[in-house]
Amino acid sequence: EITRLVFVESMFTLEAKSKAGAAGPWQFMRSTGRRFLKINRDIDERLDPIHSTRGAARLLKKNYALLRTWPLAINAYNSGEKRLLKAVRQLGTTDIATIIKKFQDRGYQFASRNFYPEFLAALEVANHSTQYFGTLDRHQPLGTREAMVETP
Repeated sequence: EITRLVFVESMFTLEAKSKAGAAGPWQFMRSTGRRFLKINRDIDERLDPIHSTRGAARLLKKNYALLRTWPLAINAYNSGEKRLLKAVRQLGTTDIATIIKKFQDRGYQFASRNFYPEFLAALEVANHSTQYFGTLDRHQPLGTREAMVETP
């Protein structure tokens, strides 16, 4: 189910870039990306679908270990784990609906409040695509192969 989060982030657009500086299909900010990916003047793994997906999985796993609920871990993907921990402490709850309604923080505004509901909407559409779009012709997944290059 969590794989559907990429549709909220970028609709799986590999070259997606936000005004705030997030990049790639999983929309990593440079500072967050450096915790999980290689980012330097030659390489930006935020733009790589395989590496960035692995990085997103590690970030979500870390968020879950810290926050102990998937709704909070997913919401923290957008607003940061420290902000969600602050919300839990201030409100005395891990209920995402309560946090969305009541948490007041300068960094927790429209996009952060709507991030988890947008994820649920993406999941609903993915799980019931026939209901929304009728029968779709599905292509086989593209094959991949990895190659090591000797120079950048």
